[in-house]
Amino acid sequence: SLAFQPVADVTVNVASLDAAAASVTPATRTFTPANYSTPQPVTVAGEHDADADNEATSIEFTATGIATSTVSVTITDDDTVTLPTISIGDRLAPEGSAGPNTFNFPVTLSSAAPTGGVNFTVNTTNGTATTAGSDYTALVAVPGSIAAGATNTVVTVTVNGDSTPEQTENFTVTLSAVSNVNAAGNDLVAIGTIRNDD
Repeated sequence: SLAFQPVADVTVNVASLDAAAASVTPATRTFTPANYSTPQPVTVAGEHDADADNEATSIEFTATGIATSTVSVTITDDDTVTLPTISIGDRLAPEGSAGPNTFNFPVTLSSAAPTGGVNFTVNTTNGTATTAGSDYTALVAVPGSIAAGATNTVVTVTVNGDSTPEQTENFTVTLSAVSNVNAAGNDLVAIGTIRNDD
């Protein structure tokens, strides 16, 4: 409604300031000198999206000769987001004869990481390969992440090559404190196998 009686018809334009969050109908409302004080409704509808985040926008009312006004609107999201599962793959590679070699363990999500991304902590554990034996460099509480919208990353462990004949050895890489993933169906442990090539 209008606060004061106009001398002629007044058309008020109605628009959402964030069309991705909400739409508004109708786009205009017309007030006459006879009905200026009668409220005329508009309908605000939240737009469907793929996330479960609440959103906010404003509805703007404009008309020639009248000050612009806005109304704040909060859209409560009713979507349910299915969180992905996470897995880390095993790695088998030659030790190398000298210097450090990198073992890249693939970390993969079953679907794109949700808003906020996926975070985790990485630790290694000795098997027949040991840090005391200088077989590899341990990872202790190392943070890792997969950004929102992405599906994979790698965890890198440094293996120390040498020319000493020895047995094929292994160690374990474990993900823990994983956020934003499904509670079930995850594979959080990988085996790194250092194949002797001397």
